[in-house]
Amino acid sequence: MQLRATQLTSDGILSEDILLDSQACTCCQTSVTALSDGDVLVADRDRTDAEIRDISVVRLEDGQWSSPSIVHKDNWKIFGCPVSGPAIDALGETVVVARCTAANDTPVAKVAFSRNGGQHFDAPMRIDLGEAAGRVDALMLNEQTALITWVEWQEASEVIFACQAKIGEPCSQRQAVTTNTGAGSVNFPRMVTTTDGVYVAWTQPAVDGLEHQNREATVRIIFAGF
Repeated sequence: MQLRATQLTSDGILSEDILLDSQACTCCQTSVTALSDGDVLVADRDRTDAEIRDISVVRLEDGQWSSPSIVHKDNWKIFGCPVSGPAIDALGETVVVARCTAANDTPVAKVAFSRNGGQHFDAPMRIDLGEAAGRVDALMLNEQTALITWVEWQEASEVIFACQAKIGEPCSQRQAVTTNTGAGSVNFPRMVTTTDGVYVAWTQPAVDGLEHQNREATVRIIFAGF
């Protein structure tokens, strides 16, 4: 599987199809953000011939794409796609990448910051409570703080957690957004910010045996100081 890019104009014209990563993880989602200077960063799960599947970032700068650069060498070797890609966001020169890994058979969710526009990332910080399922999202609140969501197992239930991570500081308080006891999955929660707070959207499985009748749910989270 390859990661490729093109540009689409407002009148529907596509630019050249460009190869960004010749070997990407088959089913993991990609994530894109733009810096204030117009550079674009794309995060994906890279894949080597030895089946190491760590997160990489590719940069579009002055019309040229860089080679993939690994955010942190987790050295996760897995002979199949985990279907849990990274999330990237930026504000000013600060970039945040959230990701999951299960290197050494230990499932964790981690976050790493860059203070120079994604050129270099600080050491990753673990944010989960011990049973991470991954499926992360990331949203910069200010140039020092990011809001991170991820899915975690608690007994037989999926729980969507959220926390504020700061540069050099792991999550001080984790908030359970929702607990899913339905027959299906919440899948991949996604966030967006508005003038009155942050909204998280996910697929809410039905309960009471109606597992084929899914519905979408949205909740607004207001964090103190946001």
